[in-house]
Order: sequence, then structure tokens, then C-alpha cells
Amino acid sequence: MNQTLIERYIGLRLLRTFLVVTLVFTLVVWLIQTLNLIDNIGGKGTTIIGFLGISLLGIPNLLSYILPPALLIAVLTQMIRLLQDREYFALSAAGFSPRRLLQPILLVVGFLVVIQLLLSFLIAPTATHFLRQQKNAVSKNFVTDAFAPGSFQDIAPGITAFADSLSETGELQQVLIYDYSDISHPVTYTAREGRITRTGPKTFFLLSDGYIHDDNDAQDNRGLIVFSEYVLPLNADAQESSTVLMRPRDTTIFQILNPPAVALQQKDFLPRMYKSARERVANITTLLVFAFLGFVVATTAGMQRTGYGRQVMIASSFAIIYQIGIFALSGDGTKNGLSIIYLGIWFCLYAGVCVWLIFAPGLREFAWAARKQAQ
Repeated sequence: MNQTLIERYIGLRLLRTFLVVTLVFTLVVWLIQTLNLIDNIGGKGTTIIGFLGISLLGIPNLLSYILPPALLIAVLTQMIRLLQDREYFALSAAGFSPRRLLQPILLVVGFLVVIQLLLSFLIAPTATHFLRQQKNAVSKNFVTDAFAPGSFQDIAPGITAFADSLSETGELQQVLIYDYSDISHPVTYTAREGRITRTGPKTFFLLSDGYIHDDNDAQDNRGLIVFSEYVLPLNADAQESSTVLMRPRDTTIFQILNPPAVALQQKDFLPRMYKSARERVANITTLLVFAFLGFVVATTAGMQRTGYGRQVMIASSFAIIYQIGIFALSGDGTKNGLSIIYLGIWFCLYAGVCVWLIFAPGLREFAWAARKQAQ
């Protein structure tokens, strides 16, 4: 029997099933998130292509969570199919050992571990951070794009504007702007006309023929400043802070090893970043654990005539318990060293029991299956 050909056959079937399950899960979750994104930024001055581009930025982060359960379903599906088609028992009777059957599964897991590492520590953090920046930019630009004369409107944080009418050339007429972004120093601007313009990510209100009214009662030099042209930045503060704000989940492997100075200025950033790193590392181990779980639980079904629904429920329950344990143990930020040790013990407990059930003398699934086949 050509064992290499059989391993390739099992591996390709497993990989094909895994890709289909991953695609279905990703499309379903992406569609749900896209509908939520439509509620947040839909119609806010973005084109269809721009909106799709923003929505696709969330896929890498989705994949980092979808890959483990998709692998579990793929392993369960293929092992149950081998049992139902009697291929499992034929292979065991021909001397195909558990190690040989696990080999193509572990090869697929090894490939997915590399993909998961890239997603968790490089691709997903970069895409998620860029997604937040794009959503913030769209939300901030929407109020300026939708500004219309005839009513008072908040066009930026701490800035309220009013325009009497719109000229044929698109200029706002008789403009009044109240800037209270600095509460200690509010300022009022009046102008004959003005228009909102954007240069790159920055937005400005260009005013012509107007006055600046200093509304600070505490100052003795209050008065009017006359101008012929004046440029009022609408999102300068937001632009300055957008590059500073960083979430622990958005850190790549390079930023974890060498945290940027701006991130260190944020309160409790380092503990939360290391907690996120532990979660991501532990989440990678779920690929191996879920593969073992799918193999063990499916093969213990053996010759049962009642179907395999119970085995699927058992595998799913143990997988959920393992994932809950990861979140609980990696979240122990007060004891970083112990948290890592606990995660290692949790992983060894699950993986070790699964390996023991597969290879322990007297509990070999293939030996048991061969005896059943011979009867």
C-alpha cells in the first residue's frame, strides 16, 4: 500500500474541507460586521469601493479567530467520513498506524500555525489599526462634508457653525463660527463668506472678509481682529492624536519587542499589551489542540450505530472549555510569569490527554477498530 499517496489523499481532503468551512464562516461574520459598518459610516461621503476597502480590513482579525474552529470542524468531518465509508477500518486492517494517519493532519496544522502567527502578530494588528484610523477619518469628515446653510451644526469637536445661504459658486454666505474647543478661551468668527476644503487628511474652513471676536472675559485685551483671509483648521487636534493612540491589540511583534515611546505614555499600556500577546500566543495552540480533539472524539465513535452527533457535541464542548481557559488564564495580568506557566499546563493537559488516548497501549483506536473489523 502506497502510504505516501494515502497521506496526500487524506491531507488534501482535510485542506479542501478546511478552506470551504473557513470561507463560509468568514463570509457570514464579514457580512454581519459589514452591516454594522454600514450603520456607522454608510453614506458618510464614502464611495462603494472605499467602503468595501474599509470593510475588508477587518478580515485578517476575523481569520485569527475563525481558523481554529474551522480546523476542528474539518477534522471531525473528514474523520467521520472515513468511518462512514469504512475507509478508516480498511486502513487500520492494512497496518496504517495512528501516527501515519495523524501525519497529514499535523502537516496541515503546521502550515496553519505559520499563517496564524503572521495574522496574529503582523497582518491583523496592522489592518485593525488602519481600519480604526479610516473609520475615525470618515466619521470626522462626514460632518464637514454634510454641512449645509440654514441651521447651526457641529462641524468638529468643539466647533459650531452657521451659514445663511449658499452662493451659485458654492461659497457659504454670512458665516458664523463659535470655537469652544478650548473652554478657557472661546473664540467667535464671523465672515462674509467661506468654504470647507480638505488637503490630504486635514480639513480647513477658509473664511473671507471677517472678524475674530475674543470671548474671554478674563482678558483685558478683548476686541476685534479684522481679516481678509483666514484659515481655521477643523481637525488639527484629531490629526495630532491619531498617530499617538494605540491599542494593545494593534501592536505587531516588532512593537511588542520594542514598544514605541508614544505607547509607553499611555496608562497601563505595557501590562495590557503583554496580556494581548499571551492571548494571541495561546490562541495559536488551539490549532493543535482542536486537531487532536477532532481526531480523538471522532475515532472513539467507532462502530456506533446511533450516529456521530454526540461526538460532535463532545468535541465542541471540550473546545469551548479550552478556549475559555485560555482567556481566563492569559487575562491574569497581575502575575505574568504564573500566567504563562498556567497556560503551558492548560495546553499540556489537553494535548497530553489526547495523545495518550491515541497512542497508549490498550487504547489504540486502530487496534480496537481492527478487532471490530475482524469479528
